[in-house]
Amino acid sequence: MFGRITNLLLMTLVMLGGVIGGVLLAREFPLGALSQKDISRLSGTMSWVAGNYVDPVESTTLVDYALEGLFERLDPHSQYLDPVSMRDLRSEAHGHYAGIGIELSLIDGWFTVTRVMSGSPAERAAITVDDRITNVNGHSLRTLRINDVKRMLRGVAGTEVTLIVVRDGEDRIELKLARERITLDSVKASLPLRGIPLLQVRVFHEHTAREIRTAIEAERTASGELQGLLLDFRGNPGGLLPSAVAVADLFLDGGLIVRTAGRDQQSHSEHSATQGDVLAGLPIGILIDERTASAAEVVAAALQDHQRAILFGTRSHGKGSVQTLFAEPGQRGVKLTTARYVAPSGRSIDGIGIEPDVIWHGEYDALPAHANQYLIDTGGDKAAP
Repeated sequence: MFGRITNLLLMTLVMLGGVIGGVLLAREFPLGALSQKDISRLSGTMSWVAGNYVDPVESTTLVDYALEGLFERLDPHSQYLDPVSMRDLRSEAHGHYAGIGIELSLIDGWFTVTRVMSGSPAERAAITVDDRITNVNGHSLRTLRINDVKRMLRGVAGTEVTLIVVRDGEDRIELKLARERITLDSVKASLPLRGIPLLQVRVFHEHTAREIRTAIEAERTASGELQGLLLDFRGNPGGLLPSAVAVADLFLDGGLIVRTAGRDQQSHSEHSATQGDVLAGLPIGILIDERTASAAEVVAAALQDHQRAILFGTRSHGKGSVQTLFAEPGQRGVKLTTARYVAPSGRSIDGIGIEPDVIWHGEYDALPAHANQYLIDTGGDKAAP
């Protein structure tokens, strides 16, 4: 047992070298980074647990536990991924997954619904925004992390999941839902107001830039001449860095979009725009809030730094780190923070966020109209009153 655990653990550490859809190149884990004393301490403890724990535990399970614990001590965005999590992450990158069609956030200690997708099992079950989920399949969620809860809600299309939902002023509600394939349409267009369409961008996956371009072309065909564009990034948690670069490139006619910097040369990269602005210089407004993060902040910062867009709302989240996905044998993997974003101006947004050009503390639903009028009045000129 001792030898098997040691070999499994070392194999796991050594094989974390291949990138799956990641942004940066990876390097193999140097065995010399661990002393023989450290290796003996780790494998000896795991062997002792395997031999003495009250219930039998497979050696592969112990390795999973050890690696999960390791990543819990790093930053919140680094994570050890079991096969189910790896499958879900790959599916999301392609714009779909199997689940019930909700988005969750941890708010005041409760796993709270922040979005219900149209036509989803959750919508048909009358789940609404601000519902709190306390139990999944008979398991309390009180001590779990949000990624654990998301994993419990997802699975294979056609399988069932049972939830306990709590609403203000109501008793607990038990709901049984069948999982379905959920398509993540990242862009939703609203009718133009005064020639300025509003595109709500919910996430950045591999099709987002194409969806934005298609939406703009559709609005131009339907409405004739456009006067500008509003991009609503509020609540957008981010997504893929290549997607963010492609979206920013739609509206820039050249110049740096983003730079990444980490511990070594392999984590350093620059991404620049190509010639051609899909809006030919028409004014752009971007709506942001405290939940605008990661890839959404990359686009917002790039367009702000190039004086290409006016930002409206409140300071963004400030998640300016790059996670790279590494493959491990057995369909497991690691999502590891390997670098930080640097905006074209040289500023870092990590832990700081982006300050909007026009601060808005009014009603959430009133901001698009306010931004629309601002673009009409100023023509997108930040210096205008």
